[in-house]
Amino acid sequence: MVLILLAYRPIKITWQNYEERQFIKNFERKWNQSTIKSIQEEKHTNVYFYHDLVRFSEYNKDRTTNDYEFSYPSTMHGDTNIVKISDNGSVTPKTIKIFSSLGRRYVFVFQMGYGAKYYVKTYQ
Repeated sequence: MVLILLAYRPIKITWQNYEERQFIKNFERKWNQSTIKSIQEEKHTNVYFYHDLVRFSEYNKDRTTNDYEFSYPSTMHGDTNIVKISDNGSVTPKTIKIFSSLGRRYVFVFQMGYGAKYYVKTYQ
């Protein structure tokens, strides 16, 4: 019984680290899909960062939207912000910080120009 209790915390932290990595991968996958669609289908996408989730809203030519959202893991939270991907695939520069209760800070840096590039810096 004691061994189970001693192993619980390391297993929990390992799982939380995994959830944070998966969030970053899911964001990257959806970001890449959205930038490609913006160029191919000439539609713009707004990426809304909320305190507890991220929403991708793809705007169609008939002004309807296709929304895709996913929540932050329980260890992460961020500030409200928006990044816009234009219909030609360009994005305006912006920096967004997401904080982790595991002692990390993720800084998403969106670079100006075509190709809608970004990178993530992780600080301990």
